[in-house]
Amino acid sequence: MEDRNRNIVFYDGDCLLCSKTVKFLLAKDINHQLLFASLSGETYNKIESTVSGNQKNTVILLHNNSFSYKSSAILRIMKILPYPWKLLHMFIIIPKSFRDFIYDIIARNRYKWFGKTKFCFTGNGEQEKYFLP
Repeated sequence: MEDRNRNIVFYDGDCLLCSKTVKFLLAKDINHQLLFASLSGETYNKIESTVSGNQKNTVILLHNNSFSYKSSAILRIMKILPYPWKLLHMFIIIPKSFRDFIYDIIARNRYKWFGKTKFCFTGNGEQEKYFLP
């Protein structure tokens, strides 16, 4: 896949929290380092067999030809963003088991707490070029 060496954020297109997070990342990614693809989209379907386990309910980052999941993906995404957001990557020192425990609580309750969207967010106007099918 030609985009394999790009920074691709795979997200739940039905999740309102996830859509708002993508909008936030689009606004903060002033150097345009990130691409986005829904976990239910064609791009994810092409690479799903290389993903570790069933990851349909988590954020995934494809970066430097390897995958990061859950809290590690979020913190690595922050590292890609410009200052001051990249400073959040320092939370990587917190044990992964604890970070993912918190992540899992939020992920499990995301629809109840934040709601669902009727349509997967795929950018507006100029943003559309950062979204993969």
